[in-house]
Amino acid sequence: MQINSARSIWMSMRRSFDGGLTVLMPVYNCEKYVSQAVRSVLNQSLSNFEFLIIDDGSTDKSPEVVKSFNDERIRIIGKDHTGLADSLNMGLEFAKGEWIARIDADDIAVPKRLELQAEHIAKEPDTDVVAGYSVYFTGDNKIEFAVKPPVSNDEIRKMMDVHNPINHSTVTFRKRSVIDAGGYDAGFGCFEDFELWLRIRDKVTFSIIPENLAFTRLREGSMTSVAEAGKLYSLLNANLKSLREKGEEPEYLSECEFRIEYFYGSKDRVKEKKFRLNDPKMLAAYLSSLLPEKSFQRLKNLRLRYRLEMSRAERFRLQEELLHITAPNETSAE
Repeated sequence: MQINSARSIWMSMRRSFDGGLTVLMPVYNCEKYVSQAVRSVLNQSLSNFEFLIIDDGSTDKSPEVVKSFNDERIRIIGKDHTGLADSLNMGLEFAKGEWIARIDADDIAVPKRLELQAEHIAKEPDTDVVAGYSVYFTGDNKIEFAVKPPVSNDEIRKMMDVHNPINHSTVTFRKRSVIDAGGYDAGFGCFEDFELWLRIRDKVTFSIIPENLAFTRLREGSMTSVAEAGKLYSLLNANLKSLREKGEEPEYLSECEFRIEYFYGSKDRVKEKKFRLNDPKMLAAYLSSLLPEKSFQRLKNLRLRYRLEMSRAERFRLQEELLHITAPNETSAE
């Protein structure tokens, strides 16, 4: 009976990715980290997928590192360097699977990521976009903090009024949903994922699994440019205007405006505007805007709230998990 039950669950999970699954990884000059990312995909407990790697004109040894893996699931496509969003759109064009599991070339998937997502979709077949919690770490494998966004469709969509709840290296989505929306905006910079989710959020159903699905690497060289932040600022303000026209509650609109200014706009405008600071978190944010610019930016980027929410025991457990996943094994490059 137990064997039959387990077999039934497994077959249901396989049917979850009806039409096939493609793991999509764009790569650009990531020779130092891409081996760990590739290995984390090849070591997935759910093993039936295509692994499509788009090399975006790398000038380092990333292509050689990727090609050194001997696995029939891997398919590599090289192209001139045109950016992440364009590489993703090419990946959507060439992917054989009807489901796309995204991962970046410097991040690490936990071994059961795909299995957990398949299981979730089997239980919730109307889901179009499913992601998970993520843990952020630095280059020396030091755990920094975890991000645990809301899990229900309504809460996820609401969070998008200010922040992106969908970590790119945990998300799996129906390819058709994204293609029908026109794919990724190649001119939007590093917020291409967030722009996409905002664009399709009224047409799809989101879900987040309340478990860590990826370790996301924090890199000094991955800072957002002023121009890219400005695009997101404009996008969120356009969304805010739409909410206002729909008759959203004034108090909620004021809170959104404050957070958009604080995170993506100007600390001077945060100080100038007469926001009602009736939330302790908003008050703390306002007080931090009184700091000198460098101190303000440093504090804002520290993700202090997330750091304080993580206990020592959880940090230690995640540290051990990360070290275990990144340890060399039989799927290492020859």
